[in-house]
Amino acid sequence: MLCLLEEKGVQLLVEIGTARSGEKFKGDGGSTILFGDWAKENGATLYTVDLLPEAIELAKSVTSAYADHIVYVCGDSVAFFAKF
Repeated sequence: MLCLLEEKGVQLLVEIGTARSGEKFKGDGGSTILFGDWAKENGATLYTVDLLPEAIELAKSVTSAYADHIVYVCGDSVAFFAKF
């Protein structure tokens, strides 16, 4: 999938649900790390949206190397998309 994103020149990714398992790829949200790294390497922006403030804080801590390419949004995904 990441190759396809690069092939298509994607510059914006939106993820609903963020990294909740820290640096481990179990449970939900492991894609935040992969997408964040990809965004950094390809000059793109990742929006990661989660309802739980603690999930956003955890995501920030495990993706700090990519933070310049990630917009962390704490809120309801339906409301986010309504304004996006």
